[in-house]
Amino acid sequence: MLSSLAHTGSESYEMRLSILCGIVGAAVCLFVIESASFLLDFPFSAAFAEVCASWDVYASTHPMLTTVLGERVRIQWLYPWYRALLAFLGGLIASLLFFPAFRQARCHHLLQSDSSNIKANTFFTNLLSSLNFLFPLVLAILWIKPLSRDLYTIDASSSLSLKEGQFSALRLWLVVGMCLLRLKLIFPYVQVFVLQSVQYAEMIMDSNKRDVLPKIQRKVMGLYAYICVVTVQLLAPTLLLSTFALLGLSQPGSSLRVCEWVRGRVLGDATEIPDAVSQALLSPLFVRTTCSFLLWWSLICWVVVSLVALVYERALAPSRAAA
Repeated sequence: MLSSLAHTGSESYEMRLSILCGIVGAAVCLFVIESASFLLDFPFSAAFAEVCASWDVYASTHPMLTTVLGERVRIQWLYPWYRALLAFLGGLIASLLFFPAFRQARCHHLLQSDSSNIKANTFFTNLLSSLNFLFPLVLAILWIKPLSRDLYTIDASSSLSLKEGQFSALRLWLVVGMCLLRLKLIFPYVQVFVLQSVQYAEMIMDSNKRDVLPKIQRKVMGLYAYICVVTVQLLAPTLLLSTFALLGLSQPGSSLRVCEWVRGRVLGDATEIPDAVSQALLSPLFVRTTCSFLLWWSLICWVVVSLVALVYERALAPSRAAA
């Protein structure tokens, strides 16, 4: 009851702010998709063309199933809807990642500050937290031209040059490594979040106002009631990024062939969809391009919100606390 009273006033505000971030994120994501051909390393046209080619092969061998009113069904007209769906998913991701990214940036700031007197606050933990904060920015740059594949494969005769598939897999494996790093830092972040109660108690006692103990009790109980929410906010984006990365690694010749497993176990056995249709729906290039873009967009949203949150914590929050 006490925790519900403490957070009821901010729930509507958080919902409105998340919806606003989702709308802005969808608009920006649609603009990015339109300009992705010369700015980003995402072959949307080639991926969807592979889906259309597989569908045409299936339509030529099954004319009775792919003909409506005497006309062969073509799926080329679905390409604008595919981009609109990506924009909608981009807005949804921006809405869902706003508060988790803000929360992790705040925990990073508190962990780096001198007032975080916790046992986990060591030099190694601070170094890992700084790497975790910079990792999304570095990984997002690897998908931007010409800093993507063209820069690292310019000399094919060199022993250090990477092939196209190797560099694509390297970026995704780096994301998996970042997710493992985030799992390592969940405990220090939750710990520094809980220990904010000490700072809040000291601020309330220094204010010399009446009813100090009830105010401290409400603040401490509110923080402890929010531990599960903070844990989910730190863990859910990590699972989302790792899912996109593992799905992007599902390509022919790789050790993680998720597309083939889903096509054989789920689509092929459960719904008995013909193999040509399942190959078109789960084309490795199509799945890899879609998951890689959603992964990159998640990293971009995380970087932007984290930088804004860090500026807020270092510049605006101290002045507001002093007031």
